[in-house]
Amino acid sequence: MHPRTRTFISGLLTVAAVSLALVMGQTDKCSESEFEGPHHEWGAACVARFVSHIGLTDKANTFVAKGIEGHTLRELNATVLESMNITRNQDQQKLLENIARLERHNPAGASGDSVLYLPLMLLGCGAFVYIMFLKGSYFEKTLQRNLRRITKKANASREGGVTDKDDWLQGTAASIGQGSRRRSRK
Repeated sequence: MHPRTRTFISGLLTVAAVSLALVMGQTDKCSESEFEGPHHEWGAACVARFVSHIGLTDKANTFVAKGIEGHTLRELNATVLESMNITRNQDQQKLLENIARLERHNPAGASGDSVLYLPLMLLGCGAFVYIMFLKGSYFEKTLQRNLRRITKKANASREGGVTDKDDWLQGTAASIGQGSRRRSRK
């Protein structure tokens, strides 16, 4: 092997070892508890650790140098990655897919609030209003009486019987009776 080639290869290996040591040094600054927390709260060291874990160890140093933190991961796209010298389509695709997986894992956003907060709050407020103002009132009794009458009519129409003697739709297709239509011919 030519001496220049040997020097070039050893220099390349040295640069790779130094960058790997820097990345490993940065990922050591990310504690286990921080890395297991929501990704929106990660610092640059945890982002570098994430990038290393998905198999892009050589790109992790770029994220540390640019100061990319967890809350900015969702803003990354192919254009931004190209400006960071991550130009291989496979690397970009792998990185964006894993970021999307992180976002699906914690869809509530940076606040960490539950996505069920608002529906549960509205349900609780509705129950409070019902108990305090509607339960046992004349309004509730009227609603229940009307619901029973409507249910009784619907059940009778399914069975073919007519329960309302003054069916104003009698003789039309909308009648709850037999449904026969009478037309006068001129």
